[in-house]
Amino acid sequence: MNYGCLQLNLSRIISSISFTMQP
Repeated sequence: MNYGCLQLNLSRIISSISFTMQP
């Protein structure tokens, strides 16, 4: 399991959710 890849995907998901939650 590549932790670096997982961390990158996680940060992309978080930023995507944050962008969606903005009014």
